[in-house]
Amino acid sequence: MKINMAQTRKIRREIIFLAVLSLFFYAVAPVFAQAADNTAAEISGCVYHDANSNNAIEAEEMGLAGWGITLEDCGNYSFGEGGVENFNFNTQEQCVFAKSAVTNQYGCYSFKGLSGGQYRVREILSDGWSESYPGGFYYNIELTEGEKLAGIDFANFRVDTAASAPVCGNGIKELNEICDGQDGLADGYFCDSDCLLEPNPAPEVMGEAGAPNLTVGKIVAGRDGTSGDIIYKIFLANNGNLAAYNVYIVDTLPAGLTFSGTAADTKTWDLGDIAPGEIKDLVYTVTPQAGLPDGDYTNTATVRASNHSAVSASAVLALVNGSGTGTEAAGTEGVAVLGEEGAPALALKVTSDRDFANPGDHIAFHIVAVNEGDLTAFGVKIVATIDHGLKFPDTTGSAKQWQFDSILPHETKDIYFTADAESEPGTYAIAASAGAANNEVVSDALDFEVRPVEVLGIESEPDQTAVSAAAGTTAGETSLPVTGADYERWLALFLNCILGLFISMLLAIFIKNRKEFSR
Repeated sequence: MKINMAQTRKIRREIIFLAVLSLFFYAVAPVFAQAADNTAAEISGCVYHDANSNNAIEAEEMGLAGWGITLEDCGNYSFGEGGVENFNFNTQEQCVFAKSAVTNQYGCYSFKGLSGGQYRVREILSDGWSESYPGGFYYNIELTEGEKLAGIDFANFRVDTAASAPVCGNGIKELNEICDGQDGLADGYFCDSDCLLEPNPAPEVMGEAGAPNLTVGKIVAGRDGTSGDIIYKIFLANNGNLAAYNVYIVDTLPAGLTFSGTAADTKTWDLGDIAPGEIKDLVYTVTPQAGLPDGDYTNTATVRASNHSAVSASAVLALVNGSGTGTEAAGTEGVAVLGEEGAPALALKVTSDRDFANPGDHIAFHIVAVNEGDLTAFGVKIVATIDHGLKFPDTTGSAKQWQFDSILPHETKDIYFTADAESEPGTYAIAASAGAANNEVVSDALDFEVRPVEVLGIESEPDQTAVSAAAGTTAGETSLPVTGADYERWLALFLNCILGLFISMLLAIFIKNRKEFSR
């Protein structure tokens, strides 16, 4: 067998040329296809829950995930002058199914890689829902080359509840509600007409059921800045479930002290009836006599009622060089002890119902106030303050407050409130403070993050017959070939055909030349 070297070199050049050409179609052609895709048109939007059935999309309404959206190609048909409002069909009055998408976790979808042309976008309604926006059940769109069209939105409401009635009041806690009827109730609270939790009112005791439970405390509060007299405070609370009748207090001062403006060392206050949960506080001043020796001066206040045994509390005035300072002392008859031997100890904690929110979200917050001490905290006020990026839905201010007559030792108070994230993404503070007549102010704060909304489209290519049926096409309609949409799919098919052709040519030349070599 004779080998022709010139022929061998020719065959080698042909093989190298075909190999380089094949490499071009595998490596370079997809780059051009991707560049073409980046200049393609897009359609995107979201599907919302029209919670109040008002045929509009509002900021606080949430997206619906998992809803089907179909794109129909109407490229063979004219929209006529005026675009969407004068959309004209062919004689069969149908467009052609092109694509479908499923809404993501935020209720949003997108169709990418489209060419310019006429399209129709419609949603596939789920069972038990009715569409309220846009009102025509679909969009007719004339898309230009490279156009990125957003805001093709839909809204729906549930038809298993009255469309005209607000969601709040149907007995089901849903969407942004804290409670609804009995659903979502917390101990010690009731659900109001706005589906928010409010503290239960004090129970009304009928007849003689139950019993009063009087608690008294007394402290030396300081000195009057003008007269120099000693200031005393007496706290009295009925922590029982029955009124205390004909209540009065008797306070007898030790020798050397008199009630200011008088020469008396004994004083009586007639307080009448004290209802369950009611608090009485008395403030009065005492004058030390001139030349009174230094030392501790103890005086006691005793409380009596016609249906309660006597209870009392004492306070010690420490007089040094004629200047008095107070130390609180013990009560009697099992009454909680004040001062160094007992005191309230308020503690606060602020939490939220989520780790972060998006602008427009409705956020629920929870304040827990607990008295960790061994004495009742009297006249408690709790204040919640929100940063400028958040807003209370029911007031224009940045603070809300709650009043409690008392918080017993180891008692817990739960406070629920909501705020709207109205601002740009960022971190915003929610602060809470609590103070009482006999407890210093304590506080807690929560830094809450508002993040931007992430829109992630999810596209799929389902069975055309099933989607056409779900989209509501009439009997006898057929799924015609797509015109004007998904051109990148046809481009990829064309390139693969060319590549297959060249590989076939390469194999044919290789077989031919092997035969010539073998001769």
